Amino acid sequence: MKVAMASGPTGFKEYNETVNRHGFITFPQFIDNNWVAKKKADVPFLEKWLSRYAFGFTQFAVAPDDMPVEAERLRTKYDVNWIYPLHSRDEDISKFEWIGFPHMEERRDYDLKTFIKMTEGKKRWYLGWWDTIPFNQLFLFDGMDTTMFNYIGGKVGNIWFNGKQISGGSLSIMEKIEFNIISFKYSLLKYMDSKLKMKTLTTFSSVDKHKKRSI
Repeated sequence: MKVAMASGPTGFKEYNETVNRHGFITFPQFIDNNWVAKKKADVPFLEKWLSRYAFGFTQFAVAPDDMPVEAERLRTKYDVNWIYPLHSRDEDISKFEWIGFPHMEERRDYDLKTFIKMTEGKKRWYLGWWDTIPFNQLFLFDGMDTTMFNYIGGKVGNIWFNGKQISGGSLSIMEKIEFNIISFKYSLLKYMDSKLKMKTLTTFSSVDKHKKRSI
């Protein structure tokens, strides 16, 4: 799974380096369409930064919401992995490999089960993940982005541990943010390890049953 800790061009260097150090990506490796700040897709923003970073730096970019013509124009102009934010089941997603699932229910006319069915054969991206959904649902996706750990560490002053927020105490803002990033990374690895062990046990059990039938 590819994980982006969303940030903008004004994000400070220490944050970007911390995100990369723990195996995740951020700006300019991942460029969002600035919807959160503007409440609509910001095409000039995308053009400005992709013209600088698309060739060799940017891995993923979020296509403009509700602008299929602009989304297609940008897809053909910039050779990056475009994530198409799907808001309606009636939209044509045939030309995009990565399809985005918006976190906010009011921004789509379908549920997760429908999304999974609609995107068979595609790569799925969770747009704007927050821990209000069951953690295991993340593994239905091939990629995700989130601002949660930056927000609760920098704005709220909390740390995230075992799916819960607690006070960060006297830790600096950057220490809280890094703690959150590490805690999330640990949760991902722990869950993936448990799934691997379960798969291994299931395989061994199946082999053992086959041997018993063969005796």
